Amino acid sequence: MTVVCHAANSIGKKRLNSRERDILNAEIGDIEPRIVVRSDTRIDTGGWWSRTPLWVCVTEQDVVVLAATRRSYLQRFPIKSCHDSHYCHVTGELVIEAGEDFRFRRLAMSPTNALRVLESLDWRGSESTPTEATMVSMAEKQVVDNRL
Repeated sequence: MTVVCHAANSIGKKRLNSRERDILNAEIGDIEPRIVVRSDTRIDTGGWWSRTPLWVCVTEQDVVVLAATRRSYLQRFPIKSCHDSHYCHVTGELVIEAGEDFRFRRLAMSPTNALRVLESLDWRGSESTPTEATMVSMAEKQVVDNRL
Protein backbone atom coordinates (compact mmCIF):
# COMPACT_ATOMS: atom_id res chain seq x y z
CA MET A 1 0.00 0.00 0.00
CA THR A 2 2.53 2.60 -1.04
CA VAL A 3 2.15 5.38 -3.55
CA VAL A 4 4.99 5.39 -6.01
CA CYS A 5 5.19 8.50 -8.14
CA HIS A 6 6.73 7.44 -11.43
CA ALA A 7 8.13 9.96 -13.88
CA ALA A 8 5.06 9.50 -16.05
CA ASN A 9 2.62 10.78 -13.45
CA SER A 10 4.62 13.15 -11.25
CA ILE A 11 5.64 16.60 -12.34
CA GLY A 12 9.20 17.85 -11.99
CA LYS A 13 11.55 16.86 -9.17
CA LYS A 14 9.07 17.81 -6.46
CA ARG A 15 8.04 14.82 -4.36
CA LEU A 16 5.59 14.19 -1.55
CA ASN A 17 7.21 14.16 1.89
CA SER A 18 6.79 11.03 4.03
CA ARG A 19 3.81 12.42 5.97
CA GLU A 20 2.03 13.46 2.76
CA ARG A 21 2.72 10.02 1.24
CA ASP A 22 1.30 8.29 4.35
CA ILE A 23 -1.86 10.40 4.24
CA LEU A 24 -2.31 9.79 0.52
CA ASN A 25 -1.75 6.03 0.97
CA ALA A 26 -4.36 5.93 3.73
CA GLU A 27 -6.83 7.79 1.50
CA ILE A 28 -6.44 6.01 -1.86
CA GLY A 29 -4.95 2.66 -0.85
CA ASP A 30 -3.38 0.59 -3.64
CA ILE A 31 -4.75 2.77 -6.43
CA GLU A 32 -2.05 4.10 -8.76
CA PRO A 33 -2.61 7.86 -9.27
CA ARG A 34 -2.83 9.23 -12.80
CA ILE A 35 -0.90 12.31 -11.76
CA VAL A 36 0.49 14.00 -8.64
CA VAL A 37 1.25 17.73 -8.90
CA ARG A 38 2.50 20.22 -6.33
CA SER A 39 0.74 23.55 -6.65
CA ASP A 40 2.30 26.91 -5.83
CA THR A 41 -0.54 27.56 -3.36
CA ARG A 42 0.66 27.29 0.23
CA ILE A 43 -1.44 26.94 3.38
CA ASP A 44 -0.81 26.99 7.13
CA THR A 45 -0.55 23.46 8.49
CA GLY A 46 1.25 24.28 11.71
CA GLY A 47 4.79 24.75 10.49
CA TRP A 48 6.86 27.32 12.36
CA TRP A 49 8.61 29.10 9.54
CA SER A 50 6.74 28.47 6.35
CA ARG A 51 3.51 27.39 4.77
CA THR A 52 3.00 23.99 3.15
CA PRO A 53 2.20 23.49 -0.56
CA LEU A 54 -1.07 21.90 -1.62
CA TRP A 55 -0.75 18.75 -3.73
CA VAL A 56 -3.27 17.58 -6.33
CA CYS A 57 -3.57 13.83 -6.91
CA VAL A 58 -5.89 12.50 -9.61
CA THR A 59 -6.90 8.83 -9.60
CA GLU A 60 -9.25 7.01 -11.99
CA GLN A 61 -12.34 8.18 -10.09
CA ASP A 62 -11.33 10.86 -7.59
CA VAL A 63 -9.35 14.02 -7.04
CA VAL A 64 -7.46 14.35 -3.76
CA VAL A 65 -6.05 17.68 -2.57
CA LEU A 66 -3.74 17.47 0.44
CA ALA A 67 -1.07 19.17 2.50
CA ALA A 68 0.65 17.96 5.65
CA THR A 69 3.27 18.85 8.23
CA ARG A 70 2.18 19.07 11.87
CA ARG A 71 -1.48 19.31 10.89
CA SER A 72 -2.94 17.98 7.69
CA TYR A 73 -5.51 19.08 5.15
CA LEU A 74 -7.20 16.53 2.91
CA GLN A 75 -10.20 16.74 0.65
CA ARG A 76 -11.43 14.11 -1.78
CA PHE A 77 -14.17 14.42 -4.36
CA PRO A 78 -15.26 12.54 -7.52
CA ILE A 79 -13.89 13.49 -10.93
CA LYS A 80 -17.47 13.67 -12.22
CA SER A 81 -18.03 16.80 -10.14
CA CYS A 82 -15.11 18.61 -11.82
CA HIS A 83 -16.63 19.09 -15.28
CA ASP A 84 -16.32 22.92 -15.20
CA SER A 85 -12.69 23.00 -14.07
CA HIS A 86 -10.41 25.29 -16.05
CA TYR A 87 -7.19 27.28 -16.00
CA CYS A 88 -7.42 31.04 -15.46
CA HIS A 89 -4.52 32.52 -17.41
CA VAL A 90 -5.08 35.96 -15.85
CA THR A 91 -4.42 34.78 -12.27
CA GLY A 92 -2.27 31.75 -13.13
CA GLU A 93 -4.55 29.39 -11.22
CA LEU A 94 -6.16 26.04 -11.87
CA VAL A 95 -9.81 26.44 -10.89
CA ILE A 96 -11.37 23.17 -9.75
CA GLU A 97 -15.15 23.40 -9.76
CA ALA A 98 -16.03 20.52 -7.45
CA GLY A 99 -18.94 21.83 -5.40
CA GLU A 100 -19.62 24.33 -2.66
CA ASP A 101 -17.84 22.54 0.18
CA PHE A 102 -14.45 22.50 -1.58
CA ARG A 103 -12.22 24.85 0.41
CA PHE A 104 -9.31 25.44 -1.99
CA ARG A 105 -10.78 25.61 -5.46
CA ARG A 106 -8.13 27.95 -6.90
CA LEU A 107 -4.62 26.47 -7.02
CA ALA A 108 -1.70 28.53 -8.33
CA MET A 109 0.40 26.60 -10.87
CA SER A 110 2.01 26.88 -14.26
CA PRO A 111 -0.13 26.50 -17.39
CA THR A 112 1.74 23.27 -18.26
CA ASN A 113 0.98 21.64 -14.91
CA ALA A 114 -2.62 22.85 -15.03
CA LEU A 115 -3.07 21.37 -18.51
CA ARG A 116 -1.69 18.03 -17.30
CA VAL A 117 -4.12 18.01 -14.38
CA LEU A 118 -7.02 18.95 -16.67
CA GLU A 119 -6.05 16.19 -19.10
CA SER A 120 -5.98 13.68 -16.26
CA LEU A 121 -9.51 14.82 -15.36
CA ASP A 122 -10.51 13.85 -18.93
CA TRP A 123 -11.12 17.51 -19.64
CA ARG A 124 -12.29 18.18 -23.17
CA GLY A 125 -12.33 21.98 -23.06
CA SER A 126 -14.98 23.59 -25.20
CA GLU A 127 -15.68 20.35 -27.10
CA SER A 128 -17.76 18.76 -24.34
CA THR A 129 -19.51 21.74 -22.75
CA PRO A 130 -19.44 24.97 -24.70
CA THR A 131 -18.69 28.07 -22.68
CA GLU A 132 -20.55 31.34 -23.12
CA ALA A 133 -17.70 32.72 -25.26
CA THR A 134 -17.78 29.62 -27.48
CA MET A 135 -21.55 29.89 -27.86
CA VAL A 136 -21.28 33.60 -28.80
CA SER A 137 -18.56 32.76 -31.31
CA MET A 138 -20.74 30.01 -32.82
CA ALA A 139 -23.73 32.39 -33.01
CA GLU A 140 -21.61 35.08 -34.72
CA LYS A 141 -20.39 32.52 -37.24
CA GLN A 142 -23.96 31.47 -37.96
CA VAL A 143 -24.98 35.11 -38.55
CA VAL A 144 -22.09 35.55 -41.01
CA ASP A 145 -23.02 32.29 -42.78
CA ASN A 146 -26.65 33.43 -43.08
CA ARG A 147 -25.56 36.73 -44.67
CA LEU A 148 -23.65 34.90 -47.41
